[in-house]
Amino acid sequence: MSRADLTAELEAREHRRLVERAIAELPGADRRVVSLRFGLEGISFSLGEVGWLLRVSAERVRQIEARALRRVRSAACTNRIAARAAVEEG
Repeated sequence: MSRADLTAELEAREHRRLVERAIAELPGADRRVVSLRFGLEGISFSLGEVGWLLRVSAERVRQIEARALRRVRSAACTNRIAARAAVEEG
């Protein structure tokens, strides 16, 4: 494995870890919607299916999903910046 491949693999693992941590920190409904929609529990469901399971409309599921993904992106970005700053300082 080349140095570039190793670097890319390490960055991918770190990104995955940051996203997993951000998802774990989501409020309950947000975390549940993301988990169901993206198959984090083994199978992914449509907006309508998640709505049926949670007893809300598909549109409400879409709204919760959008809010959750914004939160995950923001948290992952913040964590990545903090991790880079710590490496540069250390």
